[in-house]
Amino acid sequence: MFFHLLGGLLMVALLCGCAGSTQSARDTMGGEAVEMPPPSQEQAVEAIPRVPTSEDVMFNVFAAEFLGGEGDLRGAVGFYLEAAMESGDPDVARRATRVAIAAQAWQQAAMAADRWALLEPDNILAHENAAAAMLLTGDYSGAELQVERIIELMGNSTEAWVKVSSLLAQSSNPDKASSVLENVLARQGDVNNANAMYAQSQLAVRERDLDRAYELAVKAAELEPGHAEFLTWAGRLALNLNKTGAGLKYIERAWQLTPEDHDLALAYADLLARTGQADGARQVMESMPQLPDVMLSRILFELGDKKTEAAEELFREFSAMKFDDPLEKAYYQAQAAEALGKTQQAIDLYGLIKTGNNALGSGIRRAELMAREGDVALARQELAYLRLQTSELLVEESWLAEARILRETGDRETALEVLDQALDQLPGSIPVRYSHALLA
Repeated sequence: MFFHLLGGLLMVALLCGCAGSTQSARDTMGGEAVEMPPPSQEQAVEAIPRVPTSEDVMFNVFAAEFLGGEGDLRGAVGFYLEAAMESGDPDVARRATRVAIAAQAWQQAAMAADRWALLEPDNILAHENAAAAMLLTGDYSGAELQVERIIELMGNSTEAWVKVSSLLAQSSNPDKASSVLENVLARQGDVNNANAMYAQSQLAVRERDLDRAYELAVKAAELEPGHAEFLTWAGRLALNLNKTGAGLKYIERAWQLTPEDHDLALAYADLLARTGQADGARQVMESMPQLPDVMLSRILFELGDKKTEAAEELFREFSAMKFDDPLEKAYYQAQAAEALGKTQQAIDLYGLIKTGNNALGSGIRRAELMAREGDVALARQELAYLRLQTSELLVEESWLAEARILRETGDRETALEVLDQALDQLPGSIPVRYSHALLA
């Protein structure tokens, strides 16, 4: 208990010593991070004189930290809220907001965040927290004011409206959330705001109203036909509504605007292929920078079109190509070799990938291919080698892969023994426990 209190006192001493300074730490809510700018030299000089914190504020902060250290978040919320309301320090209000959110005390979180936004009116994250908490408590008028301030601070941009639609999607009342968006839009004085229509479309998707979402997306795309993001969104919605012709039209227009967009180009080529336009798909992929994933896509496309000789020719071309990252080439070339039935070559290529993001998948796949070729013992040795690594995920996946290989070869008893060993090493692994239970 003493150390919890001591830790709280140290935190508060640091916090109060920073009163009046600009926040430079990274704050997060809902996985999104906002970096606040550091104070300028001139601001730092001006911030040197400190205003003493009142005894009441100090008492409430100490009490809140003490209760939080003891695990009583609900109790801490009340004291921190009192401190926030009495203090002029935005850091105290920010801390009060965090504690209230952690305790899921949404009414107090709304009050604390509103205080934070009042003390730091240009802090977007403060307004986000306030809007989110207000929506959860049903305070739509308050949320509307916070949303309007976010849009103002972010310059009425696409990013601002998307952020707003994400916030409003947290509401339990879609109709009221839509009303908030419409009211804010009306006060912007531009009923034909494409950014807002795009946000409204995204909100409609969260409300599962795809027809309205598509209607709004089309309006946004036609208002700003030079905005590839709007065109792509309209195309995706059209495809989800089985409007294939319209979807193809919008995706094509987006691709023509941004042919350098790698993912969009591949998506467009895939869409052309699925609608029977094989030559068009080939032309799109041939026009792209010939990176390893593009070469794989081209090979798979030719195989899907039953053009085996063309796929083999592309594979030979791929093998002769040089890339900045040889491991990336090996990873995609291994998949191409698999697709062409060159299993041993695929095993060798996967074996080259010992590091990087693809190391785990490559090691597991290499062992699976060994087992498919009939060498189960060598596959198990490969997986045992992988378990010498420090990554818990790699260890877990290697145990699961070994059990899967044994089960597929009909050796269920040994597979169960393998999962027994896995549980000894990883007793808290849900996937291992689940696989063990199913096999048992």
